[in-house]
Amino acid sequence: MNLSSKDVDSIIEKIKFHKSEVDSCGDIAKANNAFGLAMKKMCEIIYTKRFDLFKSLVKNKDITIVDFMTLFLLPISEKKTFGRLFKLFFLRDYSLGARTLWREYKSGCLRFPRLLDNTVVYVSKEEYLEQFKKDEKKLISSFL
Repeated sequence: MNLSSKDVDSIIEKIKFHKSEVDSCGDIAKANNAFGLAMKKMCEIIYTKRFDLFKSLVKNKDITIVDFMTLFLLPISEKKTFGRLFKLFFLRDYSLGARTLWREYKSGCLRFPRLLDNTVVYVSKEEYLEQFKKDEKKLISSFL
């Protein structure tokens, strides 16, 4: 996998497309496909340890991207990620999703995306965290 900043741009474009289509009751099949492709690309970034690309997504101020990234950040730094998520609680288009994500996370029911055999699978928090070394978790946490 040869990843670059173009892949970050692709993730952003696909996530924004997904949000737009879902909000407008547009083509949900295309929206879900775009979301799946963005999710896979994000998992590839993690799998290849391209934390420079990961950081650029974490630092992105677009609220749709902030929302998307919370799923990848919560297991690594709950306290810091909650601060980002809390801001979404008060935004009309994001409130329900953010509150549901937090509730599912705190109940232990939330599953996290991970690349296994070139396929995105959803795993427990513990399995998700296995892919990171201690210093990598610390590095990612420093992005917040």
